[in-house]
Amino acid sequence: MNDSVYLGSNSSQILVVDDTPASLKLLTDILTNNGYHVRPATNGKLALRTVEAELPDLILLDVLMPDMDGYEVCKILKNNERTRGIPVIFISSLEQPADRVKGFQVGAVDFISKPIDPPEMLSRVHTHLSLRHLQNLLEAQNLRLEEEIIEREQKEDELQQYKESLEITVLERTKKIQEINRTLELQNVILATQQESSIDGILTVDEQGNILSINGRFKEIFTLPLDITISRFDILISEYLQNFFSRTSTDIQEILSLENQSDTRNPEEYSLVDGRTIELYSSPMIDIEGTHFGKVWFFRDITKRKNMENLLREKTDELDRFFSLNLDLLCIASDEGYFLRLNPEWEHVLGYSLEFLMSKQYVYFVHPEDLAITRKKADISREERVFRFINRYRHKNGTYRWIEWNSVPYGNLIYASARDISDRIIAEHGLRESEERFRTMIEQSPLSIQIMAPDGRTVQINRAFEELWGINLSDLKEYNILSDQQLVEIGLMEYIRRGFAGESISIPPAQYDVIKSVGKGDKRWVQSRIYPVRDGAGKIINIILVHEDISEKKQVTEALSLSEEKYRTLVENIHVGVYQIQADQRGDFLWVNHAMVTVFGYDSPEELIQISVIDLYVYPEKRKIYLEKILKEGFVRDYVIQMKKRDGTQIWVSVTSHVRYEPDGTIQCIDGILEDITAYYHIEELKWKAFSQIERNMEQFAILNDQIRNPLSIILSYVSESELPEKNIIEQQVKRIDDLIDQLDKGYVESEKVSLFLRKHRPEML
Repeated sequence: MNDSVYLGSNSSQILVVDDTPASLKLLTDILTNNGYHVRPATNGKLALRTVEAELPDLILLDVLMPDMDGYEVCKILKNNERTRGIPVIFISSLEQPADRVKGFQVGAVDFISKPIDPPEMLSRVHTHLSLRHLQNLLEAQNLRLEEEIIEREQKEDELQQYKESLEITVLERTKKIQEINRTLELQNVILATQQESSIDGILTVDEQGNILSINGRFKEIFTLPLDITISRFDILISEYLQNFFSRTSTDIQEILSLENQSDTRNPEEYSLVDGRTIELYSSPMIDIEGTHFGKVWFFRDITKRKNMENLLREKTDELDRFFSLNLDLLCIASDEGYFLRLNPEWEHVLGYSLEFLMSKQYVYFVHPEDLAITRKKADISREERVFRFINRYRHKNGTYRWIEWNSVPYGNLIYASARDISDRIIAEHGLRESEERFRTMIEQSPLSIQIMAPDGRTVQINRAFEELWGINLSDLKEYNILSDQQLVEIGLMEYIRRGFAGESISIPPAQYDVIKSVGKGDKRWVQSRIYPVRDGAGKIINIILVHEDISEKKQVTEALSLSEEKYRTLVENIHVGVYQIQADQRGDFLWVNHAMVTVFGYDSPEELIQISVIDLYVYPEKRKIYLEKILKEGFVRDYVIQMKKRDGTQIWVSVTSHVRYEPDGTIQCIDGILEDITAYYHIEELKWKAFSQIERNMEQFAILNDQIRNPLSIILSYVSESELPEKNIIEQQVKRIDDLIDQLDKGYVESEKVSLFLRKHRPEML
C-alpha cells in the first residue's frame, strides 16, 4: 500500500473486483482515465491473492459474485491484521437497507449503487483515499512520537549510567596501575620462559653489537654448546655462523646486519651447507619512546616442512592428473554456492564449458523439484559428515541428467564426487514399471498362473488360480510340484522337469484332480505351459506355470465338431453361394462353397480362392461403395452387384452379408451368401420398362390402351416360353396389370388412382 500518497493525489492503487466483465471494464476505465492505478480481479479468490501480493490503497468490491461473494471477501480482509486497514467500498445493485447494513457490519466504509454514477463514485473514492491517507499520517506521527519519547528516556538512563560508571572507572584505574606493575614482572618471567620454549631460535643484539640473549633453540640449530657464553655479535658471526651458510647464499654480514632497522616480518629462506633449510626474519627493538635500541632475529629450521611441501607438491600434481582423468564428476564448491574447481568430465556429462559452469551458482543447473533437497543437503553437510543424495542437473540441450553425490565439507569448502546415473535411473524406472506391469498382468490375467521356486515350492498364485482350483496359497504350503505323483501318473512330470531344467514348453491337455495332490479343490481339464524365469546372469530364479481351463471347451469342442461337420455338409450342398472374405478393398477369399464355384464358372474352390472379389466386379469402383456400407452398418441384405464369370460373362448377383468381429471388437472378416439373379433381373427389367411406359402414358391411357397391352403381351409370351421358377408369379402380376387397365378404361379420373397404386406397389414388386 502506498502510504506516501499526498492528499488529493490520483496515483493511488485501487483494486476493482467484479465478476461482470462489462462492469469491471467500466469501473477500470473511469478510474484509469482519472489517473488512478487500477488492478482488476474477476472473483473473490483472485482478489484475495492480489491483495496478498501487494496491498492496494482502496478496494471497490462487487457484492454478488459466484463461489465467494463480496461480504465474505470483506470479512476475510478485516480479519487479517495486515489488510484490516484497507478501505472497502461495496458496489452493488442491491437497494435494501439490510444489504447496506450487512456491508457496514463486515467492515465496508461505503456503499455505491449500480448503475454507476462516475462523478459520485470518483468523489467517494477521493474522500476515502484522503481519509485513509490522513489516517496513515496520524498513525505514522503517533509512532514517531512514541519512538522519540522512548529514545529520550533511554538517553537519560544512559547518562545516569555513564555518571555512575565514571566514578567506578577512577577506582578501577588505580587498581589497574597496581596490577600492571605486577603483570609486567610476570610478563618478563613469561617472556623468558616463552623464549626458551620457542620452536624458533632467537637472537637479540643491541646497537653496539652486544648480544643480549640467545635461547636454547638457537644453540640447537647451530650446534652451539648449551653452556657457552658469547658476548659479541661479530664473534658469533665469524667463528660460528659463517661456516653454516653455503657459498651461494647471500653474505652472512648482509643477512645479519645491524644497520638495517626495517621490520622484515616476511621470512626469507636460506640453505645451510649441511642440507638443511632455515627461515629467517628480524625486527627492530623499540622502547616506549620510539627509540631503536637493538634488533632481534628469529631462526626456524623448516627442513621437514620443505620436504613435506615438496612431497605435497608431488602428490598435488598426481591428484591434479587424477582429477583431470577421472571419469567421475569431481568438484570443489564454496559455501556461497559456486563451483571453484571441476574436472573435464563435467563438460562431457552436461555439455557446458567449465568456465560457464563455474560462472553460475550450482543451484542454477538443479531441477526445480530438487532445489529443496539440494539446499538441505548443503546445509546438513556442514556437520562434517559424508552425505549421499541424488538430484537432477540440466544439460545444455535442456534435458536433465540424474546425478548421485558423495559430499563432505572442509572449512568453507565442500568437496564432492558425483556420477551420472541417468542410464541406471532409466533402467531402474523401466524395471519397476516392468515389475509392476508383470504383477498386474499376473494378478489380472484370466489365466491361472502359478509361480514356483527352483526347488518346486509354490511362492505366488493369482486370483484366477484360486478360482480355477478352489484353493489358496496357504493350501499349497506343504505342496511340491516336483514330488506330485499324480503328474507322474497322467504323464506330465516329464514336461514339468523339462521346464525346471530351463525349457519353455507347452504341456498337453490333461484332466487334473487337485484333491488327490492337495486334499481339497476341484478337478479340471487344463491346457498348460511352463516358462523358466532367469536373472541377468542366466540363472533360473522362478518357474511360471500357466493353466487354461478347457473343461467347458472340451465339451463344446466335441459338440462343435459334430455341429461343424453337419454345417459344412449343409453349406456344401446348398444351391446358393456361401463365402468368407477379407474386409478390405481387394476382398481376398478365405473360404467358398461349391455353389460359389458354379456361379463364377471355376473348376474348384481352391482355384476360386486365388481370385480377389474386386477382380470379379464389372465396375471395380463400386466395390468401395459396398465396402463402406457394410463396414458402417455391419450387414447388407439383398444387395445387387453386377459381376463377371471366369469367361467374362456378366451376371447380376444378390448379396446378403455381415461383418464378423473378434472378441476385442476388431474386424475379423465378412461372411456372406450370394445368389445369381441374372435371369430374374432381366425379367424385372422388362417388367419395369412396361410399368414405366404405363406411368408415362397414364393420362392418355384411354386412347393408348392397345399400346400398353402390347408390352404385356410380349411379357406373357416371353414368360410362357420360359422355364423360370417365377413364371406363375409373373403371369399373375401381368394379369393384375391387365385388370387394372380394364378398370382404367372407364375414364381419365380413374387413371390417376392407378398411377398412385403402381407407385405404392412398386417396391413390393421389385
